[in-house]
Amino acid sequence: MAKRVRPSWYRESPPRQAPFAFEPEDENDVVVLPQVDNSALLARLQLSLVGRMFHQGGRSIEALVSLLPKEHIWDVEGRVRGVSLGDSRFQFFFDLEADLQKILSKRPCHFNKWSFALDIK
Repeated sequence: MAKRVRPSWYRESPPRQAPFAFEPEDENDVVVLPQVDNSALLARLQLSLVGRMFHQGGRSIEALVSLLPKEHIWDVEGRVRGVSLGDSRFQFFFDLEADLQKILSKRPCHFNKWSFALDIK
């Protein structure tokens, strides 16, 4: 059988490496983590809601994230940003606490005839 000639741009897959295994010197060693100033992160998350669809099948989280802020639904378009977090979860970041409280007062929530939960993160 003749050896197959590969194009110049073709590269073989790199050899597989063994997975990294961390082995502490002693199981009882204390790991000291450095102090981190996460106050900016906490302030940003203070005006956010995390949600989860109760039924995963057939519902688009991307559609939910894009449609809920609209005028005839939540009426906060342009003052909230939504992202899909995967696994039927999503998060909304609000510019104003009044908007966040307005949405919380409208619970329980539903989208396209399916319920979802909202909670302050």
